[in-house]
Amino acid sequence: MSELNLNAFLEKADPDILKKAHKNKVVFVDLNEVHPNPLNMFPVKDVERYAENIMMTGLLNPITIINDPAGYTIFAGHTRFAALNKLIEQGYHYSYVGEDITGKVPALIIPPFENEHEERIAMIASNYTKNLTNEEKEGLIDECVDIINAQRIEDTNVKGRTAHIVASMLPFAENFIKTYLAKKKREDIEHAEEQQVMQTQKKNYDTICKEMERLSNNLNSFDWKNSDIDKRRLVELYAALKELLDERLGG
Repeated sequence: MSELNLNAFLEKADPDILKKAHKNKVVFVDLNEVHPNPLNMFPVKDVERYAENIMMTGLLNPITIINDPAGYTIFAGHTRFAALNKLIEQGYHYSYVGEDITGKVPALIIPPFENEHEERIAMIASNYTKNLTNEEKEGLIDECVDIINAQRIEDTNVKGRTAHIVASMLPFAENFIKTYLAKKKREDIEHAEEQQVMQTQKKNYDTICKEMERLSNNLNSFDWKNSDIDKRRLVELYAALKELLDERLGG
């Protein structure tokens, strides 16, 4: 069996892609030509605060965008992009290195990735230094697990503990990752058990409905003129059934 080589795993993703992008010339692109990245797994938060800072000091750093056939897609800088849009919505102007660029965003352009798999890896490798809450860290761990599982499907000989591989991809303590993955596994098992109970209950419900439908059909087809009918017994059974249904249905 082969061991998953993380360096080879991330090689195509190019963790230094942002550093290389900063060597390129900054271009100014209309805000309406830039689109958020549907693959972005990082939270867009504190937009109001970012907008206020931009109002006070101007935009200090360009965003990074991917130039693909569909147009310009954000690779890094979703929060800055959202802050600029908020300033536009509120009718404010903003600047970059002292120049008014209202309506535009300074950007560094990188070429498109070969596939979504590589793009997701690159985004993790380039952006994971952000301040994240535990919940946001857990979401990022999930992204890494998805990527690792996809890699294992491509190469069934890949081995290595998932928590250890994730710890190599993210700057989180391996114990934090292990604890989260163990909790998630328990939750998945509990969810599966709940689903099983729900399926069993539905099956039982369907059986009850069929039995009551069969009973209804028998009642309609029965010869009620038969002199041997024990009416009292029927009334008692009906009362017991009605009481049970009212109890179960909250009637």
